[in-house]
Amino acid sequence: MTSTVSDWEALAALTDRLDELRGRLDMAEANNQIAAIYALEEVIAETEAERERLFSRIQDRAGRILAQRAHRINCSFAPARASHAPVAVSG
Repeated sequence: MTSTVSDWEALAALTDRLDELRGRLDMAEANNQIAAIYALEEVIAETEAERERLFSRIQDRAGRILAQRAHRINCSFAPARASHAPVAVSG
């Protein structure tokens, strides 16, 4: 299972949206538009939280994939285990 293209596209879209919102915030601050500043800060916080959740989901998926691959590699290169059964020695 890999991260879908749509996850990456959604992450890029959220990043673009944050850039746009931050630009609007800069303009609102420059024009001393207090109500707009508070509204934009709230939307930015929500968008950042959404982006962080999506990014965490992508990271979790990648971590599971890497763990599975590492397990497969370790299993394929592991030496055969020797039997620990007692060996009878005849004299």
